[in-house]
Amino acid sequence: PRTNGLEPVMVAAIPTMKFHRDAFSSMEDAQCSICLGEYQEKEILRIMPKCGHNFHLSCIDVWLWKQSTCPVCRLPLKESFGRKRAGLVSFTVTVSDDDDEDISIDHLGQSVPCSSAHPGDHSTQQQHPQSTPRSPEPSLARESQTG
Repeated sequence: PRTNGLEPVMVAAIPTMKFHRDAFSSMEDAQCSICLGEYQEKEILRIMPKCGHNFHLSCIDVWLWKQSTCPVCRLPLKESFGRKRAGLVSFTVTVSDDDDEDISIDHLGQSVPCSSAHPGDHSTQQQHPQSTPRSPEPSLARESQTG
C-alpha cells in the first residue's frame, strides 16, 4: 500500500505550529512550497525536523503519505526518526543505548505524553506499575485509598 511514504504515526510526530506573520522574516518564507498559497494567520503548519522547511499541514501530510523526503531540499525524513519505528508505533519509552533518539522523538512529537519521563529511574516503574513505591500523584492515590 505505502511504498515510499512515511507511516501515519511518523507523520503525526513531525512538529506543527500556528502561522503568525510577524514570526516570518520574509514573504517568501510565508508561502507553502507545495500549493504556492500564502499562509494565513493561525493556519497550522508542519515544520520539517532537520531542515526547518514548513508547509500547510494538509499539503505536506498528503506528500508524506507518498514520499519520505522534504519536498524542498529532499532531505530524507526517515533518518530523523532513527531506526526504531516500533517505539513510535507503541508510544513507549525504551531504555537502551539509543535513549537520545527515543527521547528526541517524544519531544518532537509533542503529542506523546512522555516529556516528563526520565529514562533512568522512571522506566522500571513504567514497566511494573504494581511494584511502584511512589505514585506520580500522591494526592490522587490517597483519595482512592480512603474513598
